[in-house]
Amino acid sequence: MQRIVSVSMSNPEAFAELLPGTGWRNPNASPIWLGYEVNEMAVGVACAACYTDYIELDWIAVEDSYQRLGIGRELLLEIQRIAREKGVNMLAASLCAGEPQMEQGERLLLQNGFMEMERMPRLSFPLQAIMDGPLRPTKRPVPKGVFFLRDISNVQFRDYNRKQGQGGSWLPSIEPEKLLPESCFVLKEGKIEGCLCFAETQDGLDIPWFQGHGSKMVAILLLAGYSAVAKRYSGQTRTHLVAVEKRIEDLVLQLAGESAVHDGDIVWMMKYLGDGAY
Repeated sequence: MQRIVSVSMSNPEAFAELLPGTGWRNPNASPIWLGYEVNEMAVGVACAACYTDYIELDWIAVEDSYQRLGIGRELLLEIQRIAREKGVNMLAASLCAGEPQMEQGERLLLQNGFMEMERMPRLSFPLQAIMDGPLRPTKRPVPKGVFFLRDISNVQFRDYNRKQGQGGSWLPSIEPEKLLPESCFVLKEGKIEGCLCFAETQDGLDIPWFQGHGSKMVAILLLAGYSAVAKRYSGQTRTHLVAVEKRIEDLVLQLAGESAVHDGDIVWMMKYLGDGAY
């Protein structure tokens, strides 16, 4: 017997092994977690987040021995049915292009009506490239208006995440418990206006969030954040980030020069639902 079932976020049970790609939950969205069973055995899973006017597909996976049987398509169609039920007319997804598993996902989405909307480069560079450049660490005091992770309250994070979610940001919510203390923020009237967030990865540092209004704020965040990071990490430590804006890509290439490496792209895809669309 084959069937689609709801999966508990707190206790996914047999579906847990199919969920390596789900690591965050956006408080601005309602979760949709679905599982696919064959003879009561977990063989597929899909996770999505429902916002006011769109549903974002966060993760989809099917056991190797059950692939190419249409299970991924059935899970997508069920999410599409839920979207219609909720009055939502758009589906969205982001993928890491260049990784074999993600390429399969990209093909699945394209075959089922998704369109590629944008590609954003993933870049990496050694910490030494920043330490030797114009933003090299200094003994000057932290620029006025910059605060570190310890100074930011949960209420400020919640307000910032809500603002980003309402603005349609594709990035995950900031989860302070996953950030390094060197993560820094610019506040305006007590609210987060800009941030440079660091998190550890297996091969270095990740920047899951980097946002600043104007060149001055971006430069201040980089100076404060990298001056702090350089006190704890070696120059060979690699930093990874997604250049969500062209100016961020240009700035990284300017600062890191030939040390910057293009690790692939993040692909942003969408599907608009019309009457009778599949």
